This record gives sequence, C-alpha cells and structure tokens, in this order.
Amino acid sequence: MLQYLTLERAFPLNIDSDIERPINLPHLKCISFVGTVSEIANTLECITLPPSVRLVAKICTLVELRNNAWRLTETLGAHAWGTGVCGATLETLVLTGRESGSRFGQDFGSNLKFRQSLRIRAFSANWEGGGADLDLTIAPEEQDASGDEVMIMALTAIFKALLLTQIHTLALQDVDIVTQKSWTAFLRTLPSLRVLDITGRAPSGLAWALLLNARSHSQGLKGEPGESQRPIVPRLNDIYLHNVDCSSGGFMVSPTQSAPVNSHCDFDDSRFLDVLIASLNRRRMFGLCTRSLSIARCTYALRSVVEDARAAVKYLICDLRNLVEEKDVDQRFPARYSNCWDGRDLGGTQFRHYHRLRTLIEVDSEN
Repeated sequence: MLQYLTLERAFPLNIDSDIERPINLPHLKCISFVGTVSEIANTLECITLPPSVRLVAKICTLVELRNNAWRLTETLGAHAWGTGVCGATLETLVLTGRESGSRFGQDFGSNLKFRQSLRIRAFSANWEGGGADLDLTIAPEEQDASGDEVMIMALTAIFKALLLTQIHTLALQDVDIVTQKSWTAFLRTLPSLRVLDITGRAPSGLAWALLLNARSHSQGLKGEPGESQRPIVPRLNDIYLHNVDCSSGGFMVSPTQSAPVNSHCDFDDSRFLDVLIASLNRRRMFGLCTRSLSIARCTYALRSVVEDARAAVKYLICDLRNLVEEKDVDQRFPARYSNCWDGRDLGGTQFRHYHRLRTLIEVDSEN
C-alpha cells in the first residue's frame, strides 16, 4: 500500500545482486530521488511503477554523465512519461535555469564557487494541481562539473526520453545557455507547440534556431527541400515575453569544444528581440503567421523594433515601458550583456564582437 517513497543518497550498493525480480509498487503516487545518474537509472530499472506515478529527482553529480546519459534516456523512456500510456500525455514543459556566483574569476578563469542548475518539469493532460508528472533537477554539487556542455548533454538525454509530440506550451525561465544547434534539435521534438512563454534571461539560441530554420526553408522552396529545411514548430501561435532584456546579446558557438556550447569571449551583438522579430517576419513569408506577441515588463526594447513587430504578428500587446530610441544606442556595441561582461579588467582578455543579424541581412540583400 506504499504511496510515497523517497530515496535520498540511499540506494542499494549492489543492485544487480540484491534485486532478484522487479519490485511492484502498484499504489505508489510519488517517488523522489536524490543521487547520481546511475543510481537513479538502476532503481527505476528494478521497480515496476503505476503509469500515474510522479517522479521527482535531483541529479547531484554529472561526473559519470558521459557514460550513463543513454541509461537515463532508456529508463525514463520506458515509463509512462516516455510512452504516454494511461492518459500520461505531456502537454506543458517548463525549463528553469538558476546560477549562483560569478561564472568567472580573475583573469577570466573559471570561478570554482560558480554553480548552475536546470530544472525540467513536465505536466500531463490529467494534471490536477498536484505538481508535475516529471520534475527533474540537474544540480551538480562538485566544483568542476557544472559547465554548459554537461548541462546541455543532460537536457538532451531527457528530451530524448520523453514523449513530447503533444506539448503545446513551452515555458523558459532564465534559460540562456542552450545554443541554436541544440535548440533546433529540441524544437523538432515539439511539433504541436502553440505557446512560447519566456521569462528572465533571453534565449538567444532559440531565436536564432527559428530564424535560420525559416531562412533555410525559404531557400528550400526554391529548390529541393530536405529534412533540415522542414519548418520547426509550425503551429506556434503565441509568444509571451516577461521581464526580458530585449537588447540582450548572445554568444557565438565555441569552435574548440566537442559539443555545441557558447564561447563567452565571442559576442553576438544581435539583440534578442531583433532576431526574434526577424524570424517571425521570415516565417510569415511562407504562411506560418504567429497570432500574438506580448511584451510585458521588459526592458530596453527599441521603439522601432516594436513597430516592426506590428507587421510580424496579427496582435501585438506591449505595455510600452522602458522603450528606447535608436539614437540612444551605441552602434559599435548595440547589444547588452550581464555583469560578467561589463568591461571590467579581465586580465587582458580580448572580447571579439560580431553582428550576425546585420551580416545575414547584408548577405540576403546581395542575393
């Protein structure tokens, strides 16, 4: 009759020999874990859970992730969250990022006290206010394993595990580390997405994923379209921006990493709202018309860009707070960045500035 089970760093030492047959917990309502990827995967493998059970888990170390990411995908995908059985169809996905401490120390070196976490919550159609069906937090505690690469790797493993074809709402809260390449892959798993809700830090990579995909699709219409040119999130209707710095710049992808991560020395001076509106205009050219765009309590939105947005969507809702004029922008460095890149002395580190959107527009005008 067990209904709630919590295992916090309390897993069997030798689970392969200790567990002779699957443990059946037919009345379980919620199971909570705090442990490593392998500990959580091992335990899920040896327990038979009812389809309606809630999973709350915190992955406290990512040291072993490279060798066990596939196991996380496999074990999560075997349960209702990955199969959608018995009404466990996921409809809402919420990603929440959090950082504590400065990312960099003196001489632009890594700050060992810097920590970041990523929380993934998925809600199904039969959610009745009792919490997310799946609530996973990736929060490494070790000093040297909280880099962007492992966070994106863990997020990729979870995306692969879940059945996301019926997700209609994606909420992003302070998630800005995911690159355009990763966002393109993620968004392809969300064909039913209708609502995009963004709060806090601007996800530059997502805006670029929408823009470059729309540009690729437009070019494909002139020739033989391929899989990479297929429109992503074709049903996207409504976009909500809350407390977003609309002039936030992004980062170029690091050329020295084996996985797509940001280079924090290579700035993309394309402002977030500019790129987003450019993507909506491009999508509108081939019939993917976004119904509404809401800009609430945002900062540093250019009045001219807001005016451009009126032509990009059917309905624009803007509280007109904190609008700035083009004449007030330093054209050499038009984008804004957080305090880590406020121009202070970082041991002679030379930041390299690019303007991808301006370059893209120039290339398109030449063609």
